[in-house]
Amino acid sequence: MKKLPNLDILRLFLACAVVLFHIPVTMDSLGFNVSVPLAIFKKGDEAVSFFFTLSGFLILRLLFIEKTEQGNINIRDFYIRRVLRISPLYYLILLAGFVLYHVLLPVAGLGKPPDYSTGSMLAHFTLLAPNVFIFSHKVGPILHVLWSIGVEEQFYLFAPLFIFLIPKNRLVAGLGMLLAISLVLCLGSEFLYRNRMNYYYFVFGGLISILSYRYDLRKVFNNPLFRWTVVGLFFLYFFTELIPLKDETKRVFAMMLSGLYITKIADYPQLIISNKRLNYFGRISYGIYMYHFVVLTFLMGFFRYVIDLRAHSGPLLVALFTVAALAATVFVSHLSYRYFESRFIRLKAAYRPDTPPAAAVPVPATPSGKELV
Repeated sequence: MKKLPNLDILRLFLACAVVLFHIPVTMDSLGFNVSVPLAIFKKGDEAVSFFFTLSGFLILRLLFIEKTEQGNINIRDFYIRRVLRISPLYYLILLAGFVLYHVLLPVAGLGKPPDYSTGSMLAHFTLLAPNVFIFSHKVGPILHVLWSIGVEEQFYLFAPLFIFLIPKNRLVAGLGMLLAISLVLCLGSEFLYRNRMNYYYFVFGGLISILSYRYDLRKVFNNPLFRWTVVGLFFLYFFTELIPLKDETKRVFAMMLSGLYITKIADYPQLIISNKRLNYFGRISYGIYMYHFVVLTFLMGFFRYVIDLRAHSGPLLVALFTVAALAATVFVSHLSYRYFESRFIRLKAAYRPDTPPAAAVPVPATPSGKELV
């Protein structure tokens, strides 16, 4: 499958939204009570929901293409690709958080003793169930961000098995049924709901992605009223508080909006953003998400001991901290991508589905007539 447009830009936006969401929290821990009126500083949960849908949109489409074009999927290679892309950075952050919270801070006489067993914590995190542990215990912000990676990995364990077992001509119907089941279970089970096992985001993203790949949906997605409604709702959702939804209603709305918006900008784009630098920042968005609390923790120490908080106005300090946080996080993520993650990404290429060389494969066109670039 050729690279889809605009998704790197979306990844960058979503990763930055998560960073902005945690800035007021971090500054409050500095002892500086800040109030940030901009709505985008409150949209971390919304950004993670979009990330979930985007993952399903891409992963389930890839599995669908492999199943329909090659007759079946190579489950082993799928798992290897996921491990090589996700696990190295996941376990690096786990190690960093463990050393900081369980070794360095206790030695320095800082922090509170944990209210949990270290062995239990490591078992949950190592076995990709951090969300189950995190929402019952306070583990520190560097480790807290790993909950969403756990949810993704739980879905990745199941998704290829589902696609493997369902006949090709039943995949769309099967995903529709899976979506209904996941909605009922995830919203109806207190355990699944509390631990954010929102698998329906992935399923809906994958279902609409496959429908868009199989059928010409131009009449729907290029309809001016539909287009501007989806785009308008996206901006209202992230930049205002004018969509006051909560709990189950908010999650279902986010699922539908994220799936429709991603499909619109990727498969039926009116505008393709091709700025190389911005697209590169989008490619390193996994690092931006994973490293941002490491950076915020060090910035917190710097601001606490170097800057006299009382001598600065609230807005000025927020602006300074925000710029420093974003710049430092992008820089650290760049170094990680270039010198650490890229090693595993190169290994991952050897386990891609067997397809003819790119030049010998007709490039599929979007329903709008544009190539998937």
